[in-house]
Amino acid sequence: MAEGTQFLSTTVAGILDTQISPSSIFEEDWSSEVLLLDTTEFPFTAFSRNIKKQEATELKFNWGKDKFRRIRDQINLAAGYAAGSVSVVVDNGGAWEAGAQMVLERTGQLVCYVTAVTTNTLTTSATTVRLENNDWVRIIAPAHQDGSTISEIKTTTIETPYNYCELTRTALGETEGMTNSKKRMGITIDKQRAKSLMEHQIDKEQKNLFGTRYYDNSTIFTTDTHARYYTGGLIPNIETHIVDIGGKLLTNTAWMDFMEESFDTGSSEKMLLASGALMKVLYGFGWAKTEAPPLNETWGVRCTRWVFGSYALNVVRHKLLTGNYYGYFGIVVDPTNIAERIFAGYDTRLKKAILANNELATKEEFISWHGLQWGIEENHAYIFNFAG
Repeated sequence: MAEGTQFLSTTVAGILDTQISPSSIFEEDWSSEVLLLDTTEFPFTAFSRNIKKQEATELKFNWGKDKFRRIRDQINLAAGYAAGSVSVVVDNGGAWEAGAQMVLERTGQLVCYVTAVTTNTLTTSATTVRLENNDWVRIIAPAHQDGSTISEIKTTTIETPYNYCELTRTALGETEGMTNSKKRMGITIDKQRAKSLMEHQIDKEQKNLFGTRYYDNSTIFTTDTHARYYTGGLIPNIETHIVDIGGKLLTNTAWMDFMEESFDTGSSEKMLLASGALMKVLYGFGWAKTEAPPLNETWGVRCTRWVFGSYALNVVRHKLLTGNYYGYFGIVVDPTNIAERIFAGYDTRLKKAILANNELATKEEFISWHGLQWGIEENHAYIFNFAG
């Protein structure tokens, strides 16, 4: 070094500040953690987390579904029947027996007495009014003679719905170097596990709500060597109580009609999984503004509880009900009528140390083997396709 060069630094006027100093001398400022968009899976799993669990001993599982005998029927003749007819065809002759009364629902009038039944044809006393095709009529059970023999034995057909247990897997991992490196923002394998578990539960929720039941034995996935089982979700398996608003505004009258239909069968207290658009509409109704419904915790879910006469509805905004289609949905669920079937004890377990020989890494996987048992589909309902 030449003499005196240690004093030949660049000199500027002014106090030392952040603009003059090189950026390399500053420590970088990082937050203590990575912020996750939703810190709990609850907004996405309000359905699955609150249904009871039952063991499944096979990948295909069945359950029984029975109903009470019919108390109403419909007239089945395109031209209808004039007053004075003595023979009437109905949809379900097996629900009738000699001695029954027929009452027309649209007027409340006694139509006739049934004297004999042959398949779906009723022999009757002369009808008192005209009957139109598809008219609903009440079946009033017969009066029996004093001293008569045993009445006709009637039974109902037990249905056997079924579904499959689906294998859901969510893997995570990091190399040994990554594990032992010093990392900012609290990035650890434990954080990975927590996030992967949330994602795993959200995958299950999507299957339980939207999935289509299917068994594939190398038909679609032609290179597979083993079968795939897809569990059927709730929405595709509701067939009876479905209300399509047709893209129109959802009125208070239409909503109340839907409530009446939703509680036609099943429990008197149910849960509504509502999209944000539906919540907006509901809070616009007068009764919703004035009642100021309390927050309630039912089936382990913090929800809003509205009472409609003798019915109670526990309302939860569900964050998977989004988009142009599902974003305009409301699903009424009877939680007492639903179960998640668990196969081989795989109720979301974490499998660790999934490594090849001499592999320096951490590899783990969340595994669930699960299927939805929706019970009696008539106990559930949904409304959709409304303007919000």
